[in-house]
Order: sequence, then structure tokens, then C-alpha cells
Amino acid sequence: MKIYISADFEGATGVVTPNHVLPERGPEFEKIRHLWQGDIQAMIDGASEAGGKEFLINEAHFEMTYLLPETLPSSVRYIQGHVKPDFHMCGIDSSFHAAFLLTHSGAGMSPTGVLSHTWLAKDIYAVRLNGNQVGEMHMNAVLAGYYGVPVAMVVGDVQTCKEAQEFLGDVVCVATKEGIDRFAAKLLIPEESRTLIRSGAKEAVSRVKSFKPKRLIPPIRLEIDFTGPTMAMICSFIPGVERIGPRTIRYAHEDYRSIYNLNIVFQILARAPFVKDLHF
Repeated sequence: MKIYISADFEGATGVVTPNHVLPERGPEFEKIRHLWQGDIQAMIDGASEAGGKEFLINEAHFEMTYLLPETLPSSVRYIQGHVKPDFHMCGIDSSFHAAFLLTHSGAGMSPTGVLSHTWLAKDIYAVRLNGNQVGEMHMNAVLAGYYGVPVAMVVGDVQTCKEAQEFLGDVVCVATKEGIDRFAAKLLIPEESRTLIRSGAKEAVSRVKSFKPKRLIPPIRLEIDFTGPTMAMICSFIPGVERIGPRTIRYAHEDYRSIYNLNIVFQILARAPFVKDLHF
């Protein structure tokens, strides 16, 4: 039994403000880093109890170099680094039996999504697939489905769990917090959170045959609303990309992986210094 884990920060135990997820903020980030590691360990422990034998963890936050490998068991391999194919889902392939997503809710989809955003909070306002607004959880789940891998477990706040169940059906969800606002939440203590995550991971692996890969019917349309019009103009220079509004682009393709990875190119262009200097 092989389990793939995509590990972002915002959905982790204890996370509620930007200070918790930005490395340059110092002590607060370091505190949360260990809580995040504890959540990942709880996933591995619970899955192992139910028969999980091999694990691949792909870091999916910021520079993606924050995992503390000395605490991980020998059954784990991990991917670090920011520039990589399939980004948040780097390393996934058809050999995995299930994917676990430690993630967060999508931008603008709820006033109580803790630290809600999609990819770049300052540069991207909204993302849609086939006309439906999505977040990183949705896009990552569809890429897992592209490889034939079902998402069996989602960990995040209450809003993330709601979005996951609406999008994926009867997936195992564990809420580490309940949002009050984007930067405020009622949170579980780490011990309780880890107990729930461990139990959820055990259930997810025991039910793994009941989950189905999430796929979209092609052609698939990606639309992005940027926060600035120059970002949309620059991205529209790519062949096949349409600018359909002052701040909005559209790209359609039969192959979802091409959509997903071109979205990473859009992000790089959107935050390029020469673009950001023109954005005010």
C-alpha cells in the first residue's frame, strides 16, 4: 500500500495568521513548523496501522524546504524544493493507492476560510475550472485523478473539509480548526488534532477501495482572475491563452496535466519583478 502526501502549511494545527506561515517572521513560523510536522507524522502513523507500507511526502508550502526528516520513519521518502513538475503534487504517479492532502480552502469561496487563497494571495484573485471556482485542493485532487489516484483524506479547517466533501464526495476529512474570519479561528490543541488525524488516516486506508479518482471531462477550461491587468496581458502572450477581461485569462486543453503545469507558469509570470513593479 503506497500513500502520497501533499503537505501545505495553512491547514495544519495551530495555523491562523500570516506570521505562522511566512519563514521570515521567525519564532512563530518555527513553532508552527513543528506542529505541521506532527500532523504529517500522525497521518503516517494512522495509515501505517491500517496497512500503509510506503509513503512519499511532497512539500507544498512556500520554498518547500521545511520538513524535518530526522523524525520520519524509514518507510518515508520526501521531495523538497520549489521548482518541480506537478508542483504541489510532484512525484505522484499511478503506483499510489491513495493521496492525502494537508491543505486549505480556496480564495473567495468563504469568509471563514482560514488564510484562504489560491496559489498567490497577492496576485491571483480567483481560479475556475470549467466555470466553477476552485482552490488548490480542487486542482491538486484532479491532478491525482489524472494519474488514477483517488484522494482518500483531506486535512484543513472546517471550510476546507466542506469544500472537499462537496467536490470529492465521501472523502475522509479532519478539521484542525474552525474559521471565524480569514485571520481568526477556534483551534484544537495539538494532541487532540493529531489523534483525529491519526484516526482519519487509519480510516482512509481501511476504506481505500471505496474512493474514486476525481476527473474532469475534457476539454478543460482554466480561467484566472489576477489582481492586476498587466499580469493578464503578460500571460496572454503565451500561444493559446486568451485575455477575456481586463484581469482575466482563459486557457483550454484536452490534457489536465498541461493545464496544471501551465498554471505554474502563469504564477511565475504574475510575480515576476518587472510585472509587480507595474502593479499598484
